[in-house]
Amino acid sequence: MRQCLLYDSPEPGARLIGVEYMISPALYATLDQEERRLWHSHVFEVKSGMLVMPQPSALVPQAAWEQAETTEMEQVIRLYGKVYHLWQVDKGHKLPLGEPQLMTSITAADQIPELDKMMDARDEQFPGTDWRKKKELREHIPEPKIHPGSFSIFVNSSGAVHTDSCFDRRRLCVEKMIEQTHNKSRAVGCKCPAVSAAM
Repeated sequence: MRQCLLYDSPEPGARLIGVEYMISPALYATLDQEERRLWHSHVFEVKSGMLVMPQPSALVPQAAWEQAETTEMEQVIRLYGKVYHLWQVDKGHKLPLGEPQLMTSITAADQIPELDKMMDARDEQFPGTDWRKKKELREHIPEPKIHPGSFSIFVNSSGAVHTDSCFDRRRLCVEKMIEQTHNKSRAVGCKCPAVSAAM
């Protein structure tokens, strides 16, 4: 299982606004149907070029980092995520107020109007980041079958996503993914447009 911390910016002093848990398909399969509805796939995030890992240093060659990132995405694409939103900074809250809310990400391009422009704006904040190029680099990554029960808490009976309630608070987030392997932690930073879903 991976544990991800979500911040409201990549700058020093950024506020921790959420936590995401990411699990394998095998673990997801052990969940009951009601619980599965609260988890989302990462297939679109990976294949669209939306999910990226920030280059840690200009000393790391761009090509080498892109290869490392693509290799990591080959693993991430299989995972299901469940996110809790803790601090609604978009509402101007100076402290994390109220109850935690379920947060989700984008699982299809048509869920957010002008998503490409949002990702262009994100890329401008991080020199060297180009979602279109990343999309091309990931074309070879096989798309795993997505369980039909995932993400359904945000979908109505006709299959349409509740965009008014689910995607009304848009932001750029920085994810710091921490993978626990053989009692060792490996921190990997990611940045992506994330959207919160009001329950």
